[in-house]
Amino acid sequence: MEFLISWEKALLTKKYDVNPKEQKMRLDLVRYLINVYKSSKFIWDYENEKIDFLSVIGIPNIEENWIGRDVLLKEVLVRACNYDAVESTLFRGITTSKFNIYETFYDYILHDYEIYQIPKLIFNEKKEVYEEYSQPEYLISDKELRLKAELEAICSSVPLEEREQYCRSKAKVSRYNFIH
Repeated sequence: MEFLISWEKALLTKKYDVNPKEQKMRLDLVRYLINVYKSSKFIWDYENEKIDFLSVIGIPNIEENWIGRDVLLKEVLVRACNYDAVESTLFRGITTSKFNIYETFYDYILHDYEIYQIPKLIFNEKKEVYEEYSQPEYLISDKELRLKAELEAICSSVPLEEREQYCRSKAKVSRYNFIH
């Protein structure tokens, strides 16, 4: 735990030779792990030398290989650290836990990307666990509802190749940084 706290301080004060976005991602992960390790529900399996994440984060342990670690890391980054993941450039899918998908991914939805909205994980300080949180429908902002209706109208009446003129950003659709 002390190592994570010192790493957090280093990430806040030092300039690394990495991209600032990568440094922020590392900081988000360290803060996430600090919450996991400070939880009384945290379980270290001494016999197998593994961490039982299920009791703290609700995500089952994944096979101990590179693919399994990548899946777990992506799940943590999307659900608990507020990042987004492009699932496939072929099928144009983005997984997110953000609540304002129409504002955030307006240009992507305009270009027929599917947005997969999954529950966010929020750390409950009292229970010392990450809990799923989905936004109730009555809390969806009026702006989100208007953007949804606007996108549905454009996508149903304008061919895909002519939708570029309706983009809100001057940059190309691929300008967002995602986890691949």
